[in-house]
Amino acid sequence: MKIITFSSLAAFQLLFFPLTVVVDAFAPPKTKLAAVNPLLARTTTASGLGYEDLVVGDGNAPGSSDFVSVHYEGYLARNKKLIDSSQPKNDIRTDINKGKPLQFAFGRGKVIAGWEEGIKGMQVGGKRKLFMPSELAYGETGSPDGVIRKGDDLIFDIELVSVNGSMDTAKGLLLGFQVALGLIAVNW
Repeated sequence: MKIITFSSLAAFQLLFFPLTVVVDAFAPPKTKLAAVNPLLARTTTASGLGYEDLVVGDGNAPGSSDFVSVHYEGYLARNKKLIDSSQPKNDIRTDINKGKPLQFAFGRGKVIAGWEEGIKGMQVGGKRKLFMPSELAYGETGSPDGVIRKGDDLIFDIELVSVNGSMDTAKGLLLGFQVALGLIAVNW
């Protein structure tokens, strides 16, 4: 334990009211703040994607053939308006998906490019804020529903909930299913 004593400029306070703070230098941090810099330094990639690691996860990192589950909230950068969310309190998706993380095949172009790049390098349990230029989101066309206009930059708060295994396994199951159907058809 280190004891740090602060003194005031006033002699009266120094003599009668010293302020003592006890700091346990060996106590583990209460959260896993990602950045060494406590101001959460923003990293910008070559493509223009900016991100801040809010919490570094300690689970598996997704590979290029994995299924991932992600909780998210998306905002328009121009006015911070919430545009989409998987969080139960703000989820505007259908009832069957409400409050559930979004699941998708990672590394296969199933989501906007900024998500693919922004999730790369995360670990399960990690939380990251993405600052996405329009080129990595909906570009010059905007979203099909018109909520995101052409050229809109986006901000996403994302949490990598799970890495759910390799798509190679799913391909193997599909091949096995096809073989089984073929055998049934031949023997019928």
